[in-house]
Amino acid sequence: MVREAYHKDLHKLREEVINMGSIVGKTIGDAVLSLKNRDAEMAQKVIDMDKEIDALDHSIEENCMRLLALQQPMARDLRLIISVLKMSIDLERMGDLALEIAVITKMTASVPPI
Repeated sequence: MVREAYHKDLHKLREEVINMGSIVGKTIGDAVLSLKNRDAEMAQKVIDMDKEIDALDHSIEENCMRLLALQQPMARDLRLIISVLKMSIDLERMGDLALEIAVITKMTASVPPI
């Protein structure tokens, strides 16, 4: 029973990081598209998504720490948890970079092109 809950938590962790990757990928695409099209409205949507990305990162980090502390994973499970933690940090940073692109878009959207 306990191991079943542990494996459910590991599966949930995998799903969370995959979901975060999908959201960040879409956010990066939208940020670049907003810059290309000088679309301030799309840029604002990217800016708004940053809060969701940050919340996902926090949730993943919390779940990783809880699993490390309570379950004392070994071998493959330990590598998985550490990898997920590192991925979420990198994905959060990518989300921040998309945010910066969106901010630049909003600043330049009203300026006529050169």
